[in-house]
Amino acid sequence: MLPAANRLKDKKTISRLFQSGYSIYGKIIFLRYQKNIKPDSPPKIAIAIGVKTAPLATDRNRLKRLIQAILRDLINKIPPGLDFVIGINNKTFRLVFLKDSNFRKVLLDDIKTAISKVRY
Repeated sequence: MLPAANRLKDKKTISRLFQSGYSIYGKIIFLRYQKNIKPDSPPKIAIAIGVKTAPLATDRNRLKRLIQAILRDLINKIPPGLDFVIGINNKTFRLVFLKDSNFRKVLLDDIKTAISKVRY
């Protein structure tokens, strides 16, 4: 699990990110971000995986745990004062997940690339 200071739990903020946040698309993930009201606050992150992407709850939870484990290692490289929503692209996820046995490495590279493209 992500540290409590880095979790984005407010539904209003998450819906605001989906409506007016900046988007970055990777091979298998999408990243929506926006500046926080407090510029010196730690980055807050939410993970969104839809039912169409992974119909079984166990698969969705597994993906969330995998993304959280990757983010725990990268949390210090994320600039402060930003809110993020990270999700999985529906179509490409199935292709990459089924074909690639090293899914964690592909996911890590995709998240690193997306975070490096963030303009703040």
